[in-house]
Amino acid sequence: PPLAVDDGRGGVDVIVAASRGIVSRVDGDGALTWQTRHAPTWRDRDLGGYVLAAPGDVVVIVGDSQLQLLHAADGSELGSADVPAAWDDEKIQQRPFLEDDLLVVVTQFQTVGFELKFREHVGGATTKLAVLVAVGAAVALVWVAGGDEY
Repeated sequence: PPLAVDDGRGGVDVIVAASRGIVSRVDGDGALTWQTRHAPTWRDRDLGGYVLAAPGDVVVIVGDSQLQLLHAADGSELGSADVPAAWDDEKIQQRPFLEDDLLVVVTQFQTVGFELKFREHVGGATTKLAVLVAVGAAVALVWVAGGDEY
């Protein structure tokens, strides 16, 4: 679903992502504010294409196998990361969620956490992404390849 964001003038803009990697911000009058054509993609309309609000005027786009952080005001890329997948056809199973600075993505076989770190740019008011780091431990929900060898 699209993400509604405050336009700063008492109205609401909408940020929407399309499966071919297109993300657009449209104002309340229907005018295009910005658009990027280099966002994550997804094949299955029910599994992928999540648009989430993050702190500091940041939007998180989650596709089949990649996530990207965009600046909500102008659509510029702040960072990206691959969602680790054990198999080529592994899919995200539910809407990712953001708790404080931890983005949690649940796939068919694992739950992966991404720690988002932000910092204020010295001399500027815009929040910039300092580091996007995958949390070292991904909890495996199903471990098929390991068998009984523990």
